[in-house]
Amino acid sequence: MAAFLGPLGAAYAALGSTWQNVAGTTYTSIEGTLGKDLAGALTHVLLSQATFYCFFWPMYLFFRWADNTGFLARYKMHPNKWEPQTLNDKVWDGLTSAQAPFRAMGRSFFVYWFFFWGRMDHLAVPSFTTMLLNQCMAYTINDFFFYILHRAEHEVPYLYKYWHKRHHEFKVSNVGATSWNYWQESFGIMVCGNLSSILVGMSLFEYQIWILNGVLNDAHVHCGYNLPWDLMNLVNPPEWHDFHHYKNVGNYSTGFPFWDVLFGTDRHYREYLARNEELAKKGLGEEEPNRDEPIDMDYDVVKGKSE
Repeated sequence: MAAFLGPLGAAYAALGSTWQNVAGTTYTSIEGTLGKDLAGALTHVLLSQATFYCFFWPMYLFFRWADNTGFLARYKMHPNKWEPQTLNDKVWDGLTSAQAPFRAMGRSFFVYWFFFWGRMDHLAVPSFTTMLLNQCMAYTINDFFFYILHRAEHEVPYLYKYWHKRHHEFKVSNVGATSWNYWQESFGIMVCGNLSSILVGMSLFEYQIWILNGVLNDAHVHCGYNLPWDLMNLVNPPEWHDFHHYKNVGNYSTGFPFWDVLFGTDRHYREYLARNEELAKKGLGEEEPNRDEPIDMDYDVVKGKSE
């Protein structure tokens, strides 16, 4: 263990030192011209956007390539089931539109002024233990906030129609679903994540790790594959959120199954597993995805009135 923790601690210290150099240089180069407030805002926005895109694009392009080449076909949860290419084309068009960077920058500025202005240390690098504890606490808090939001989006018809329905155009998960939301839902998710991070007192350095965690988890639950080397499987099996897209009901948590188990909203998932087990015994394939919308069924499914 010591042989592992020693290099890990050294790598973390080196990363923290590099961060302080980059963040400090960015801040001081802006402060002299624009003042402390704008220097803080721009440092937050520029570095947060850089962190997000440096991890989002490689992840997105890798899984899109894997979908197109069959590179990970053995790990696909629903073999030979794909969404129409037109849907993925719409996602690509949105990601690469001329307006996309400006929308992202605008959201990031809002996040800073609303959540972090005067509350976040731009240069502090906490101990590895403190950083890890803060990440775990924020992860748990965020998952609770998101559970409430996500369940409401399914059980309140207005919220489903105007906040969440677009995301459920993906009945079979793939990485395109990570970026296919109405702006209202993206705003709600943003509030959950940033409120969680500030409640545990993250520094800007820790916030970059929080962004990375969000990118990785979003790809993990939406990519459509169960990868055996993915350590997130230990916390949140990819089948959990995949079922939510496949059947459009229950399993509202995306961090780990705890909240659904606690509140009983995993019932449909347990019944689905039992049905598929029976089908397998009979030599039949798995159930098909649910193409009906809850809003078109008067919410019978989500309210538990019928299957």
